Amino acid sequence: MRSVGVFWKSFELAVDNKLFRCYTTKEFANYFQIGGVFLKKYDTGPRKALLAFLKEHYYKPFSIEEIAQMLCSDEDISVSSVYRNINKMVQEGTVKRFSADGSRKFLYQFLDRSDCRGHMHLKCEGCGLLFHMESSAMAEILSSAMQRCNFSIDVGKTVLYGSCKNCV
Repeated sequence: MRSVGVFWKSFELAVDNKLFRCYTTKEFANYFQIGGVFLKKYDTGPRKALLAFLKEHYYKPFSIEEIAQMLCSDEDISVSSVYRNINKMVQEGTVKRFSADGSRKFLYQFLDRSDCRGHMHLKCEGCGLLFHMESSAMAEILSSAMQRCNFSIDVGKTVLYGSCKNCV
């Protein structure tokens, strides 16, 4: 399927007796893709509350249990809503998921920048802050991994653990 440009108005198109709806770019932003299927984003009350909580505490990672404990006591949100919405946010790239101290437990943290998929992240084990790696340092690591190990790193999924300058 070819892209033919930006549409200012939505319209329907019939091809081989199948009706397709063509969306404007703004309308299409309300959808996300899972396994090649586009699904409509719904900003439900629980989703809005979860997103507001994570944005407010962007500097700190939380487990699902911590998020549920904090949100379910104040808001009318079920634990299953927290699980469902946090997983959608991870798929959308709004939230970063990483393992806690090498365990099977996961922590979740809001990503305050839209370009996170193009950066490696640095995670401080002392204070829990998540940083973007500087582009030149990241380029050196990527180049070295390819030249010395013949290995390509997926930067959007890479988190390096250590200590920030405040925790050293």
